[in-house]
Amino acid sequence: MVFKDYLVNSTSTLSETLKKLESLSFDILLLFVIDDTGKLVGAVTDGDIRRGLITGVDVNDSVHQVMNKKVVYT
Repeated sequence: MVFKDYLVNSTSTLSETLKKLESLSFDILLLFVIDDTGKLVGAVTDGDIRRGLITGVDVNDSVHQVMNKKVVYT
């Protein structure tokens, strides 16, 4: 596992993010969302994206709209 494979920029579209999730092994279906400076700003799962799409978010919208912003790490 290469850590950078689990990173996505907050400006990435939902479509790009879904493609990245699909390319991962099925052990971990989570991506960490970073900003342009590399700071962790959230996390996103396929479920987050699915719930966003159900509520009207478009696949061309940014992942920032559906990500979990309450990420805690130590």
